[in-house]
Amino acid sequence: MSFKRWPFKNVVIFYACISIASISTLANANNYWVVTDLGSLDKFGATANSINDGGQVVGVYYTSTSFHAFLTAPNGIGLTDLGENVNAYNINVNGQVVGDTLTTNHSHAFITGYNGSGINDLGALDGIGSSRAIGINNLGQVVGVSVTSTGYGLHAFITGFNGTGMLDLGTLGGFESYAYGINDLGMTVGMSSTAIGHRHAFITDANGFNMTDLGTLGGYDSIAFGINNLGQVVGNSQTINGNDHAFVTGVNGVGMIDLGTFGGLNSTANSINNLGEVVGSAQIANGDYHAYLFSNGAMTDLSLIPSLIPTGWGFVPLDINNSGQIVGYRMNELDGKTEAILLSPIPEPKIHLMLLIGIAIVAFMTKYTRYLLLLKINIKTDKHNHISLTPMSALEASYLLNVDVITNQKMN
Repeated sequence: MSFKRWPFKNVVIFYACISIASISTLANANNYWVVTDLGSLDKFGATANSINDGGQVVGVYYTSTSFHAFLTAPNGIGLTDLGENVNAYNINVNGQVVGDTLTTNHSHAFITGYNGSGINDLGALDGIGSSRAIGINNLGQVVGVSVTSTGYGLHAFITGFNGTGMLDLGTLGGFESYAYGINDLGMTVGMSSTAIGHRHAFITDANGFNMTDLGTLGGYDSIAFGINNLGQVVGNSQTINGNDHAFVTGVNGVGMIDLGTFGGLNSTANSINNLGEVVGSAQIANGDYHAYLFSNGAMTDLSLIPSLIPTGWGFVPLDINNSGQIVGYRMNELDGKTEAILLSPIPEPKIHLMLLIGIAIVAFMTKYTRYLLLLKINIKTDKHNHISLTPMSALEASYLLNVDVITNQKMN
């Protein structure tokens, strides 16, 4: 049998092209993730609460007698202790961290400087009582909850830039309110009691003005946890059947869409990024909760990632940034120990990068060789979902491509 002979450089480029196509297909058909245990400065567990667009993570780790806030460098590298009896709940793009510090009689809201430097007490609406900072935007506006100026009840608050001042957001007619999220326009979301005693999710206009009731999915109560720069809101709401379901709204909080479950009764949505990607937890048919990513109109079960959920553990996602990195914690169902987790998607290879690889292969091929090597790219499905490079001989490639490759001769 005779074969048509191709110049070797054509063989290389052709094989590189079919490799690119294979990678693209695999990347679209499967979700590939890097799972990082952020560790702890002690052995009693940790939780990761928030991640900014630089990949800096904040959370809390636990000791035998207390708890400490922590901050990581970009992409979850290293842990910096922010202090004992300190909770860190959120972080903005500048590395400003918000949370609360526990004193003898009160907890006080705080904001740090850039990259977690210093802890600045934000005070309280009554000047002396307890407060907690829960959300922050990229301008340094902080939202949370505080004892009211009368000293009775708890109200949501918003601050000015870099945590200056504290404004009472009021309620939807009831006695209490809580603010959980804020976007870069100052639009704030949370939960407030109503005049008839129900608790409803709310959204405000820019800079915290004009609190608006978001309603429910047919039940009595709802709560909003996050908002993106388009004004899309996420949280959970009671349905007409009394179950709690995750929801996402349209732009500026218009409409409330039920995200459903994985066959169980309940679900919740904890965070949304500017791409409209949502993370939360949803029950399966047997009542167990599974972590999910909602994207492009569909919920993906993150708990099916083997390296994320070892046997006997569960994962709770709490935040997602604009690169799709997710943070939260996994918990051992036997002893209750928690581990702070960063989940990073492996991006689909870009076509120009693949072409550069093909060009590099051609450029570095020698003109005289017995076994010329091609670069075959395989995506392994091991527990770490690594992408590896495996050499293939020219003879193997010629068999696959149905062409003749000449060995021990000069290639023109």
